[in-house]
Amino acid sequence: MGASVSEGRSIAGFGIGWSKDEYQVSNIPFQNRGTRANEFVQVLKRIWTDDVVEFKGKYYSIPASKIGPKPIQKPHPPVYLGGFSPNMFSRIVNYDTNGWLAVVGGPLEYIDNTIKTIKDIANKANKDPNNFKVILLAHLNIA
Repeated sequence: MGASVSEGRSIAGFGIGWSKDEYQVSNIPFQNRGTRANEFVQVLKRIWTDDVVEFKGKYYSIPASKIGPKPIQKPHPPVYLGGFSPNMFSRIVNYDTNGWLAVVGGPLEYIDNTIKTIKDIANKANKDPNNFKVILLAHLNIA
């Protein structure tokens, strides 16, 4: 195996987007973006872990293919999803991502409530709520 710049110290953070303009410019329909996200999380995990990748979904299709190189991190880089909707919190748990990529932009109670929500969803899905972590992004203005 070759060395990488980060030596495996990286995460994969994704969000489905909120701007209809970005979807329009990309010629991708804005509706069903959540279902599309469900598929891309599954596709990426397969690309990173399977020797032969095959996927047939509603939005993405990969014929049996060898795709490489594979990441250094095993089974794959940690996957964090960003967003603020209940559907995103369910997606974090249902697709076994590593956690929530949050942006601090309001009261800290919101962050705390969201963490509790994700843990509740995990408990209801019979998954260990401690398997889901939170990464907080903060944009500081120093005057």
